[in-house]
Amino acid sequence: MNETNKDKKIVYMGYTAEDLATQLDVEKTINDLPAYQQENAEMSNNVATRLHCFRDIQYGHDDPQKLDIFPAIANNAPILVDIHGGGWRGGSKNMRSFPASSVTKAGIMWVPIDYGLAPNYSIHQMIDHVRSAIVWLYLNGSGYGGDPSRLYVSGNSAGGHLTGCILMSDWHKIFGVPADIVKGACVISGVYDLQALVHAGYGYNNELG
Repeated sequence: MNETNKDKKIVYMGYTAEDLATQLDVEKTINDLPAYQQENAEMSNNVATRLHCFRDIQYGHDDPQKLDIFPAIANNAPILVDIHGGGWRGGSKNMRSFPASSVTKAGIMWVPIDYGLAPNYSIHQMIDHVRSAIVWLYLNGSGYGGDPSRLYVSGNSAGGHLTGCILMSDWHKIFGVPADIVKGACVISGVYDLQALVHAGYGYNNELG
């Protein structure tokens, strides 16, 4: 089979590998992605410089396990954990500071987190990192003006997938925390069907473990 015919072969759910790659690769669907990323970085840096915040708090044993806390304007505030995207291989909490300006004004604590990335960490380790961040905030969030009984999670792209993983399992038993530790979630453009990634030919099978 030549390369052209191979590209046109239906591999999953009625799609060719090329179709799947186009739908899953943000660089193929957004023409000016670097400009948007630069804008996010600049806005986030501005907000992090201007607002009161606690940076790079270690919430676990692995080096990437860090979070930032932007306290709300009043104490005993709901806590909103943000899980960045980046295809499980990139991204950073430092790109996710910019929402803090409006979120904290609304009386909500904003907490962007970092987690281990592929290929150094498997997807199972990433999920465990996110769980650890949530548990850390449940145990320590009140010391920063948050209300651990009102803990919410948001995530975009790969972060949306990790948010979904937090909602769908009974992992709380392992950590000894309440089953309803997470009161709600907002998932933005999440990736939920990982089989599509495998068929798209990204090599995620090896990288994500």
